[in-house]
Amino acid sequence: MSYTAWVARILGLGESDLGDLLAGTELDPGSVYDESILMSSQQLVRVIENALAITPEPSFGLALGQLLTPPTHGSLGYLALSSPNLRAAMLAFADFAHLRLGVFNMTVVESSRCLSLEIEVNMAVSEPVYRCLTEGAVVSIQSVAEYIVGRAITEACVEFNFADPKVDYNDYLHTQIRFDAPKTCLKFPIEMADITNITANHASYLLAIEQCRQQLEDLELLPKTMTTRVKKIMLSCPPGQASEAQIAATLFVSKRTLGRRLAKEKTSYRTIREEHLALLAEQYLMETPLSVEAIANLLNYHDSSSFRRAFKKWCGMTPQQFRSSGKARVSTN
Repeated sequence: MSYTAWVARILGLGESDLGDLLAGTELDPGSVYDESILMSSQQLVRVIENALAITPEPSFGLALGQLLTPPTHGSLGYLALSSPNLRAAMLAFADFAHLRLGVFNMTVVESSRCLSLEIEVNMAVSEPVYRCLTEGAVVSIQSVAEYIVGRAITEACVEFNFADPKVDYNDYLHTQIRFDAPKTCLKFPIEMADITNITANHASYLLAIEQCRQQLEDLELLPKTMTTRVKKIMLSCPPGQASEAQIAATLFVSKRTLGRRLAKEKTSYRTIREEHLALLAEQYLMETPLSVEAIANLLNYHDSSSFRRAFKKWCGMTPQQFRSSGKARVSTN
């Protein structure tokens, strides 16, 4: 919902106006500023349609993208900012954009001359919505690239696959701009790809990207069941913070219907949640030097004693015993 909150802010909407912005989404206006609530791509598109009906401003998508700084993308933004260089940051968006920005497919293409991030909207939407989404993504990702490089990137090029809308892009983009291109993409000179990100946290980057990749690989091997959908939603938000009601709303079903469908698959929300947290806990214990208290906090436990009890229930031993046993390393060989 954080993206909807930014849309509301840029439109200057009051509390009484939020119903218009959320019309047709089945979302409660009171939830706009609750960033823990998850939205579907269809709901996000409907919000953009409503926003464009509210404002006649032709540069709305560009202005929205300017507000979407890296931290507004949650874990995806932090992964990009901890990347060692521009290439790694763009690969992070290409690999994991669908966890946070499900309406986009992104692809990195590298040649001897440039590093390109191609951006594609993966839904059938109207031309105004397409342009708004695309412009917002381009401006937002530009801010990530400039953060890593440490300056405005004037030597890059942005190509849009739509006609020139006669909007002043110079207020939002610092690069060369071309229209009517085969694909929308950001192109950076290849020599910029390996510029070191001086604020990178290499240990955090490696841990985050390895865990995300492993979990996504595991999910891709599973059939497209309700269980798989629930697991994917859990991967897209901080551990332990997606409630059963929120997941049901994201899947356009009631909490009771979600429970019934999971029961047919011989599982439940609680079981999936505990398996997800157990896997994360094992990885943190075996692959990082983090304390048990720090891991409990990362997994959204109120105190370390609650986490210890839960972990012993999952694995039959305490977190300290598990870490000393080397069990995870043996089981993955």
